[in-house]
Amino acid sequence: SGLQFAVLDGQGFIPFSRV
Repeated sequence: SGLQFAVLDGQGFIPFSRV
């Protein structure tokens, strides 16, 4: 339960959630 966002990695965007 928290904000959902994505991070840009060498292979592309990796979406993940964090509290």
